[in-house]
Order: sequence, then structure tokens, then C-alpha cells
Amino acid sequence: MSSSKDSVQRRELASLTQEEVGFVLCNLGLSKHVGSFARFGVDGIVLAALKSEKDLEGELGMSSHVQRINLISHVKDFVDKKGVPVHLLSEVQGGERTRALSTLNVDEVGTLLSAIELPGIIGKFTEARVDGSMLSEINEDDLKKELKVDSRLQRSKLIKKVEDFKINGVPSNLVGEEGEDEAKRDGVDDYDDLEDDEDDDYAKRK
Repeated sequence: MSSSKDSVQRRELASLTQEEVGFVLCNLGLSKHVGSFARFGVDGIVLAALKSEKDLEGELGMSSHVQRINLISHVKDFVDKKGVPVHLLSEVQGGERTRALSTLNVDEVGTLLSAIELPGIIGKFTEARVDGSMLSEINEDDLKKELKVDSRLQRSKLIKKVEDFKINGVPSNLVGEEGEDEAKRDGVDDYDDLEDDEDDDYAKRK
């Protein structure tokens, strides 16, 4: 007689997308690491290859020994049992969605600066075309010499925020979902095209 554990629906670990890896992390109580995993493009294939604490501790920034052991044991279980339980592949209800800092475009960086109460430096960042990938590499000298951020307190605040966003991701409620701006711009373009067509029709009728 099969146990209830045997009847659990599963998906092959290697088939998971980056987003589904994020859902797994959230469901395992590791949501603070979703951003760093997304930044390094960790999908199911990469996750299956993470077999030691050292793999998690370095670039992925998982400093907690307990959390590393937790994830490694689950990955081993997913491999041994030929898949990930499908209930771990759904978004946690009420969970905060995040985006990798490096995915932000120039406009979204400006939105982020406003959200963290640094609106006074948005113009300098926009003029320098600073996007998320550039922001993730920024340092004190860059802020002071290149971007002319004179306030030491503002520089310190931004650097601390950037370090946090690199590890934990950028909450989507601060900048919107990825692709949202493009969709809005496309909508405006479509509306403009429609207006142009109506103007042409009106001119022909006259």
C-alpha cells in the first residue's frame, strides 16, 4: 500500500525556472535570498548542482549555517525523491515579491531613489544613465566624484541600501513588476498611433 508521501505530485528539479526557484525559497522560509539567487540566474539545473555550504556562502550570500544546511538537505531530498513537491512551486500568499537589483532600468532606478527618500539625487543618476547593474557596483568614490553626491549621509544611506538590495532583492512595490514600464510605454505608443490614424482619416474626409 502506497503512503501519502508516495502520492505527492512532483516536478523534476532541473526543469524549474528562476521564478519557480524563488517560490521554492519562499516556501522554505528563505525569502530573503530570492534576490541574490535571481541575480545569479539560479534555475533548477543550477540549484541541483549546489551541494555544499561553500556553494551557498560565497556569491549567493547565505551567511547562516542553519539556512545553508536547510537548503542543502531539501535539494538532496528533491534529487533523491525525483522531484520537487508541486505545492512548493506556488507563490506564497501575502509574500513580498522582489526583483534583482541588476534588472532595473534607468527610470526604475529613479523610482527606487524616490522610494528610499533620496529624490534630490535622481537627476544626477538619470543624466548619467545609471541602471540597476551600474547601481549594484557603485561605491563611495563613484558617488562623490562621478555623480557629485556631496552629502556624506546620503552616500552612506544609498550604499547601505544597495548592499541590502543586492542580498535580499528590491521589493516590487518600490519599483513595480519587471516589464511594467515597457507595457505602459507600449500602451502610450499604441494610443499615439491610434490618434495619428484618426487624424489621417479626418484629413482625407476634409
